[in-house]
Amino acid sequence: MNSTHLSFASAPTAGKALTWKDDFSVGNEAIDALHREFLHLLEHLCLSDDDGVQENFEQIGRHLFQHFEEETALMSKFSYPVAQCHEDEHARVLDSFHEILQLADQTNRLKVMRNFGFALKDWFPAHTTYLDAPLAHWISKQRFGGKPIVIRKYTGSELKISN
Repeated sequence: MNSTHLSFASAPTAGKALTWKDDFSVGNEAIDALHREFLHLLEHLCLSDDDGVQENFEQIGRHLFQHFEEETALMSKFSYPVAQCHEDEHARVLDSFHEILQLADQTNRLKVMRNFGFALKDWFPAHTTYLDAPLAHWISKQRFGGKPIVIRKYTGSELKISN
């Protein structure tokens, strides 16, 4: 495996799947909607039993392809200056997906498919913060002259009081 691919040979962070939270909002409804759907499908993959892994893995693959195509279209439409870097990361994720489809050992394949979900779970927050949020900011600046305003629900956990 190429070192630039997601690491999915062993479960990176097994356990509960990642679900949507306001911190993931990038301020662009189209991108946020893609992310909500992605996390919904990711939860199904990470928590599925062996009978559901294959189907959920394939659903994630179809979603990733469509998701990345839509982001690529936005980057093209708004002449995003660092689109190639963003697209390269998407390509690495899809390469990893296709490599898993080629695995011959069915028992190991199901484990690797599920672990791919956990690798995506670990990958998603940083990708959103460092690649998707700047894209959303660029789009907003091109359309409205400034960064998007993102309003997040206050949960109380953000408040830190020190002595």
